[in-house]
Amino acid sequence: GFVSLMPFQVTGHEMKHKSSCEYDFPKKMFKPLNKGLYVLKMHSHGSKHNIHLLKEYNIRYCVIYRDLRDAAVSHTFYVRSTPWHPEYPDYQNLNVKQGLKHFYETRLEEWSQWIRSWRDNRDPKQSMEITYEELLSGSFSTFRNAAQFFDLNDSEEQIKSILKRHKFRKMKSKKDLFFRKGISGDWKNYF
Repeated sequence: GFVSLMPFQVTGHEMKHKSSCEYDFPKKMFKPLNKGLYVLKMHSHGSKHNIHLLKEYNIRYCVIYRDLRDAAVSHTFYVRSTPWHPEYPDYQNLNVKQGLKHFYETRLEEWSQWIRSWRDNRDPKQSMEITYEELLSGSFSTFRNAAQFFDLNDSEEQIKSILKRHKFRKMKSKKDLFFRKGISGDWKNYF
């Protein structure tokens, strides 16, 4: 019952700059989202400008992030196998160890700052924060909290049904390169 959107402005910025971690929303970006249920997945930062726009348009939001060590491993594998990714030319000839070093040299500080920007600036009344690790260890309670926060159906049956349909094994079976292992702590195998 929701519409998934990837605003062209964000995609264009990401393709041009190989990242959108520093992207500031255009002033009227949220104007067309009129009382619907939308999912906008973006890597934009939690700048005061972005937080102000979310507040101005009364948009509740969820900030999701994962352990940066696992994020580095995941990013390296994903980019190396995704020719259309803007960073693919940088990673295509690197092995995993070289890819992790490249991530450390080019992205780690930016991604760390991204997390800090949301943690420092987000409005706790208008937003929630979830880690990937929380999603793995407490899926039911995490999803119930999110459903309640966004005023969605939080019935036990509904949440269990959603979780069952979206188990990692089922998502991975679609042969989508975005789904590799879906675990926490994989970084220990590479660091």
